[in-house]
Amino acid sequence: MHSWFSPSTLEIIVVVEGDVVAGTSAATVVIASGAIIDLSTIELITTQQQLDALKGATAVAAKYRAPSK
Repeated sequence: MHSWFSPSTLEIIVVVEGDVVAGTSAATVVIASGAIIDLSTIELITTQQQLDALKGATAVAAKYRAPSK
């Protein structure tokens, strides 16, 4: 976990690793505790994961045939 404070926005930025379920569970507990009143998350992927997604999309697109009119 890494954290920073932004004096210009008065925000704390925390970077953690985990899956969506773990992140949602943690966010729910933190918000329910009242420790944080506003929370936003951004899911990040690696460039390799992006490449894998593009390869998968290319494979699907290659098999797609538009319906006849």
